Amino acid sequence: MKSVLKFVFSKAFLVNIILAILLLYLGFVSIEHYLDAYTKHGDSITVPDLSGYTVEELDEVLRGKNLRYAISDSIFNPKKKKGTIIDQHPKAETQVKENRKIYLTINSKIKQRVAVPDVADVSLKQALSILETYGIKIKNKIYVPSELQGNVLRLENAGEEITPGTMIDRGSALDIVIGQGQSDEVIALPNLTTKSFSEAKSYLRERALNLLPINWVGCATESDSLSARIIKQEPEWTEESVINLGKTINVWLSCDSVNTN
Repeated sequence: MKSVLKFVFSKAFLVNIILAILLLYLGFVSIEHYLDAYTKHGDSITVPDLSGYTVEELDEVLRGKNLRYAISDSIFNPKKKKGTIIDQHPKAETQVKENRKIYLTINSKIKQRVAVPDVADVSLKQALSILETYGIKIKNKIYVPSELQGNVLRLENAGEEITPGTMIDRGSALDIVIGQGQSDEVIALPNLTTKSFSEAKSYLRERALNLLPINWVGCATESDSLSARIIKQEPEWTEESVINLGKTINVWLSCDSVNTN
């Protein structure tokens, strides 16, 4: 026991302790220095503003900056120059490490095309939300007599109906036609027998009436249905019949020419 205590308090033991502490300190400093060099701690690059440049100009703009780039999205903005960068991430003036990749959004050189969605029979609020997701704007809200009060009846452009699926430029503006309820005004009930569906639809639109096909008889293909003729309507037509503006006329159509007599 005395020999152990003598060794602990000896000069040799104290020298070994001091050397061990120095070695641990030097090891810690070396590791920290290595990690700083590896991660370039304290070194950063300011991200430049790339907006307005074309992709072809980027190599020159980023020369010597140790930064990379990738095109992440392409949209069409008519207010910006075509083919130029309109957004980036990270943003300009952000501090980043060397070799960081900058993700870019390019303004497309051609207009994007979208298919017009079917918004008939839905509420105005819902229709506007759907159209917004397609990038379609509303030019005018047109209210007409209809039993579907508050619901959208159709989309139009310059008075012509735009059918769902029609391809238009993203950002185009259309008129939206909305039902405002049945009117107290009455007109003579039109006779739709022998008319095609498109003829009847156009005819009734001019008279603030709506058309609902109930059944298509003998129509095997879509092209067949274009030549189909109305064989029955409800309300049934008579010379004395009248109908309120905004009401709907149900029709039955047939592709069989024999049935149209």
